[in-house]
Amino acid sequence: KRLGGELKEATGKEIPLYISEIGYSTKPGGEVTELEQAAYLARVALINRGLPNLKACVWHIGLWNDATSQRELDYGIIRGHPKDSPLREPKPAFAAWATMSRQTYNADYLCDLEFGRGTRAMLFSRKGQPLLVVYALSRGSKSLKIPLSCKKASLTDLCGSVSEQQVEGGILQVSVDECPLYISSDSKEDLQRLKDFKVDFTPKELSAKAGDTIAVEMKGKPLALPGASLKLDLPTGWKGAISGSGESRELRIEAPKDTEPGEQSFFIHVVLGGESRYIWRRDVSIT
Repeated sequence: KRLGGELKEATGKEIPLYISEIGYSTKPGGEVTELEQAAYLARVALINRGLPNLKACVWHIGLWNDATSQRELDYGIIRGHPKDSPLREPKPAFAAWATMSRQTYNADYLCDLEFGRGTRAMLFSRKGQPLLVVYALSRGSKSLKIPLSCKKASLTDLCGSVSEQQVEGGILQVSVDECPLYISSDSKEDLQRLKDFKVDFTPKELSAKAGDTIAVEMKGKPLALPGASLKLDLPTGWKGAISGSGESRELRIEAPKDTEPGEQSFFIHVVLGGESRYIWRRDVSIT
């Protein structure tokens, strides 16, 4: 996106972009595991959906059975096989590609949503209903709380396994890692709700020492939802208050003096009729 913007600024017009080659070689010849290769392939393809000027992206490689090195062979998303063998053994990346294609071929990318530091959430519209794709940006898991009005959400994992999960009190709670998770709702209301999700936080990055009070400004239309109230969901022992009205609010959060260094998270809910209509996660680095 940045490159496209810089090219438009320099030339005065949109310039088509091409990624001539990208890929990940798996161990033993390469650097990543087969599961990481699968996750990164799906993420590259998903990110490309949000780049309107990208005309082509060449993945290296489906299969090069005559590769001259183990490293080149391990770029494949199909494993090498003996000559004249009729068998082809796909790697997880093959299934990840198929899953991503099935989930998004008839979906339009709308925008990214912010569910907290270290995660990515991409919102698509599919037949008038929301498709949300979420994953962590680094190793380890991240806990997300997603506001939905449906009673159950459908979850599809990296390689296509499907499950259902209850939505309780308007919140779907999921744990994500580096592998994209596809979340779908059968409620058209959820599509509009997620499109309206954006709220601006100042400052964007939060850090404090134990015992400090943290001030955060919030601005956005969801904060002025008629008849709704705002609620803080804080770590044990933390204190907080919300002031202001309408689309402009201020949070004051106090971390206890005995808070251990590291990352802590808190949540802000917009509650209507006993259910969370919107929810945002903010992460604080305690030094």
